[in-house]
Amino acid sequence: MHRAPVLMPLPIVLSILAAACTQTQRGSGASQDTDSSVEGGQYDAGSQSGDAALPGADIDDAGGTPRDAGPTPGPMAEPACAPTDSPLSIDPFEPTMGLHSSQTFTLVGGEGLDEACWHWAVSPTSVFQPNPFTGGSDTDVEIDPVSGHLSYGALRAGTWLEVRAVSGQTVLATTRVYVFDASRVLNGFWVEQARLECDGSRTELLRGDGIGELWFGNGEFTVTFSPFETYRDYWGTPQALVDRLDDHRGTLVLAVEDGNQIPPNLDIDGRYELSRVPGEPGELLLRDMWLGPEYDPGCGHYFARF
Repeated sequence: MHRAPVLMPLPIVLSILAAACTQTQRGSGASQDTDSSVEGGQYDAGSQSGDAALPGADIDDAGGTPRDAGPTPGPMAEPACAPTDSPLSIDPFEPTMGLHSSQTFTLVGGEGLDEACWHWAVSPTSVFQPNPFTGGSDTDVEIDPVSGHLSYGALRAGTWLEVRAVSGQTVLATTRVYVFDASRVLNGFWVEQARLECDGSRTELLRGDGIGELWFGNGEFTVTFSPFETYRDYWGTPQALVDRLDDHRGTLVLAVEDGNQIPPNLDIDGRYELSRVPGEPGELLLRDMWLGPEYDPGCGHYFARF
């Protein structure tokens, strides 16, 4: 016996279908929210409270808000050099130094400069081959960049050094130093002490009566009777030949090139002799030569180094 199917009223069927659709939509939305919050394996804690996290910012653990990391520190500023209107110079200016001495330099007028802005430097300015004027050329020079103390170990006579006060690429002031071995070389400054008479005797001179300055250096010579600033009486180039068995004496020839006052009775071809007393400033004898003055000529000159 067959029973007739029981048919549910249409309004009840529609109500059941509507409820099922609503449940399906809710499940789909929750799945999408979960996927978007964990995409890439990252969880945005700030999105739950509506605050988006800022890239590179620290997060306040208590409130979940970014903290200000502050300005990024830049490079340290270089020390500023204080301006100075004073002319700069180095003291002492163009000194002469013996082989076993040293010297400390001062930058005159640089009191307004920041000490971190400049330093001392030194370098040889000329290298001579061994000869009667220079004696050698080996150098080993150091200067303290802060104190300006100059010293050297194996420096030989006849070397010109250049001492500089330097700020970056700018040379603030410069001077030259001449290094000599008083017992071996002609280079340097000489002042006449006595004249050699033609009978072989020696006549002492008062200061200012003879040649006030005889200078050898850089392949040149100058003669000045009364030195004043840059004035010179006459100048030229010297040539010397050391005796083979005695490097303290030899022949000397002076070629005069020009001048302001050239004595007419010069005798510029003769011999030289250097004293050999260790530790003494040195004495130079020019024999069979006359460099002036023109009155009452003799046969030579005795000079002391200064």
